[in-house]
Amino acid sequence: LTRLLVVPCFMHGRIAALAAVANRRLAYSQDDVAQITAFLVSSHAILERRQAEEALWRSTALLRTVSEGTPVLICTKDRQGRITMANPAMARLIGKAESEILGLTDLEFLPDPGQAARIVENDRRVMESGRAETFEETTDLGGGQHVGLMTKSPYLDERGQVIGLIAIGADITDR
Repeated sequence: LTRLLVVPCFMHGRIAALAAVANRRLAYSQDDVAQITAFLVSSHAILERRQAEEALWRSTALLRTVSEGTPVLICTKDRQGRITMANPAMARLIGKAESEILGLTDLEFLPDPGQAARIVENDRRVMESGRAETFEETTDLGGGQHVGLMTKSPYLDERGQVIGLIAIGADITDR
């Protein structure tokens, strides 16, 4: 071993990695240290990002599994009442594929405008109050009349502003 350069990489105030190079003919310079440091920092950032992406994937996979595997009705709507997400149980109740109902309002897919207006009013009340409420809502859909017991809560952004609605409920028609 003729020459050895060891460069620590500090992250969050502690050593996160070390890089070592050896056996160079000439002495190592500050430029060499800067290049190795830049490599370490970018490598560590890539590793942290990959770990965050994997954690996010696991989290969303869990939510997707719950949403897709439950008979519970789940949907989200934006402030204008357009459906932004509907789980398979909700899509089956409506009688359309999720891709067909995304972006629609209740007024656009419910055949009875009075029923749709009552649901829209319930949604508006929850979004304006900022408080969750439970409603018994009746709809006439493809398979006949359905009664849903729906709990609706405001959907908040990272600043706590209401950006829509989350609705979770059960079809209680047979009760």
